[in-house]
Amino acid sequence: TALESLSLLVGEARDIPASAVEALVGSSPRHEPFQLADAICSGDSRRALDMLRGLLDSGERPESLCPILGFQFRRLAKGACLVEGGASPMQAAGSVGLPPSAAGPATAVWRRLPAGKMDAALKLLRDTERRLKSGGGQGRAAMERAVVRLCGLAGQGARPVPSRA
Repeated sequence: TALESLSLLVGEARDIPASAVEALVGSSPRHEPFQLADAICSGDSRRALDMLRGLLDSGERPESLCPILGFQFRRLAKGACLVEGGASPMQAAGSVGLPPSAAGPATAVWRRLPAGKMDAALKLLRDTERRLKSGGGQGRAAMERAVVRLCGLAGQGARPVPSRA
């Protein structure tokens, strides 16, 4: 087990240095994939690319990021459809499993990425994942291109979202 390996690595030492733990299990990623989705939805390509590179440098595989981003975007797409159909942002957030505290940030995303743009984002993620799985895309470069394109979708003109509570 990992604990046994760690005890063999440090011997009889009472204090276990962080470097010993990192040597055994690796350092934790600087950013989480869900934070990457938030950065993309903000339209901030510089921050999103920095997060993507941090994830990839920490060992995340490009093809594992597409499904995670797809999950987030599908949830947000469903919320965007609900809002466009007349639901309040709070109702839409609750319907897609977001806590009430996330209704405000989700509303900002729905302004930048209405349902039509969400569809384009999901298609881009599906195409990127297909390319990565078929070996037809260079992993890191393909993900970087996808992130920049997704940020571009989010950065294009915002539209009003009803502010019903």
